[in-house]
Formats: sequence, C-alpha cells, structure tokens
Amino acid sequence: MPDTKEIDGDVYVSPRYLAGSIWTGDPALEPLLALGFDLRHDDLGNVYVTAPDHRVRLGYLPEGEDDGLWRINA
Repeated sequence: MPDTKEIDGDVYVSPRYLAGSIWTGDPALEPLLALGFDLRHDDLGNVYVTAPDHRVRLGYLPEGEDDGLWRINA
C-alpha cells in the first residue's frame, strides 16, 4: 500500500460504493429534508433539494462536469 503522503490529486476507488456515502440519504441532506425540502434526482446520480418556498436550491453533484460537489442557488 502506498504512503498516503505521496498521493497528490484524485484517487479513484472501485467499486464506487467503497469510497463512502454518495446516496440521496446522505446525512448532510437530512436536516433539509426534515424542513420540508423537495428531493429530486437525475439519471446521473445528482441530487437536488428545493426549499418549500422555492427560494433556495441545493445540488449535490458527484457526477457534475467540474470538481464542485455542492451548488447552492438562491
């Protein structure tokens, strides 16, 4: 096993589920879902939650085109 100090950049894990939590029940989303945010997802595995008043939308985008994991629009 390589020394972790030598790793620089992306590390790919296969199968992907071994890399950690990436499903829609992720603990980071639970407080928003408890507040009534609407949960949607696309066929790529990205997850979107929208506030009940539609003023805030949060995207969890593990399959996005860039390296940003979270997007918040208000």
